[in-house]
Amino acid sequence: MNDDTEDKDIFIGHYEIPDYANRAFSPLLQIGSTYDNVPHKPVIPKPNPRTIHDCLAYDTNTTMLYYCRAKYSLLLPFMKPKETLSSVSVQTEDTPERSLYLSWFPALLLFLLFGILVSLVIFFYLQARNSRVSISSSYLTVSDNHIQVGKISFNPCDILGHGCYGTFVYRGTFENRNVAVKRVLPECFNFANREVDMLRESDEHPNVIRYFCMEQDKQFHYIALELCAATLCDYVEDENFKRNNLDPLSLLQQAASGLAHLHSLDIVHRDIKPHNVLISMPGPSGEVKALISDFGMCKKLANGRISFSKRSGTTGTEGWIAPEMLQGGERTTCAVDTFSLGLVFYYVLTGGKHPFGDPVRRQGNILNQEYCLDDLDEKKFPEAYYLIERMITHNALERPPVVAILKHPIFWSREKILGFFQDTSDRIEKEPIDSIIIKTLEKYAYSVVEGDWREHIT
Repeated sequence: MNDDTEDKDIFIGHYEIPDYANRAFSPLLQIGSTYDNVPHKPVIPKPNPRTIHDCLAYDTNTTMLYYCRAKYSLLLPFMKPKETLSSVSVQTEDTPERSLYLSWFPALLLFLLFGILVSLVIFFYLQARNSRVSISSSYLTVSDNHIQVGKISFNPCDILGHGCYGTFVYRGTFENRNVAVKRVLPECFNFANREVDMLRESDEHPNVIRYFCMEQDKQFHYIALELCAATLCDYVEDENFKRNNLDPLSLLQQAASGLAHLHSLDIVHRDIKPHNVLISMPGPSGEVKALISDFGMCKKLANGRISFSKRSGTTGTEGWIAPEMLQGGERTTCAVDTFSLGLVFYYVLTGGKHPFGDPVRRQGNILNQEYCLDDLDEKKFPEAYYLIERMITHNALERPPVVAILKHPIFWSREKILGFFQDTSDRIEKEPIDSIIIKTLEKYAYSVVEGDWREHIT
């Protein structure tokens, strides 16, 4: 039979089979070899059927190829006329399983790396955010009189006080330290979380109450705070309260300093009142200090903002709320705290009085700007009248910021007052006699020195 009419099959073989390999086929003819006993057309053994659909397997150690059958007509377009079969390059064909694996493996690897990165970011964020927060799913009764939740232990019978919405404050311990434990109901969890966030940011100041830890069980949140001796109400109204040489002006200066610290962090307290100004426990040398507390109604101003919307939360306690908080119109600012602080100033310096009258009519009088400062002792606190009047003015823009209040002469020592007079005297001596400054001083001289000036600075 003519070779041109025959089915042109080629058989691609191998050159060498390693000793350790098991032959799956009969001995094959090597390409390019000639044998005397081979007819014009060599008789080629039929390959194992199991390998017909397999690719040529390449062994990197032995450079061995297992042969497979292919149509010569399929190879013709890729071969030169006189190209020998030995020069044909054969590559391994991937199986469907291998192709599928190669297609999804890079995506899976990328997904795993991304998941690990996100997990690390979340982990470190939560570590920083909750560095002082511990969560417990149940409470443990330590004894008949104590309950422990995580690191917080307290006596439910030893109540220090209570607030709105069912909030109670107990005497307790945290890591062998005496603390006040505030128990918050589920209805107030948002306030508790807000308070904790604000305390974490601001409690490094000596006149801001210190926060230690928050725990929770299935019913309540528990916040461990610095234990204090009393509130400002006890300081003012309890005649038997030991003030430990903390005079009223020093107390007010410390309270203003704590509030100024909050304002420097763009935090508006919104609930300044005597109950939220606490007196600390005596220190090593017996000294006490004023502390700003109760951050449940605080508002954090957005970056670059100096005001906030009145729809952003509860406004405060009736009788201590600035008028703009209850009126429509412009957005409110830190001046709402200045107004409330002015009421606290008057309350302390008058022994418990309120410039806007009795509790029933206070808020109405605040809205109508009907106040009376007659209970102030002008001889004892001569600078207080004008300062408080500016702090509680109806127009929020006319109220001084808290940082300016801290520099007011009401807080000056006698040495500083005398130094101010000396500096002023030196400055006036350089003025001509017909100067406006000299004429103005002469006009109001008596109202300033009131006769013998030494009685007012000594």
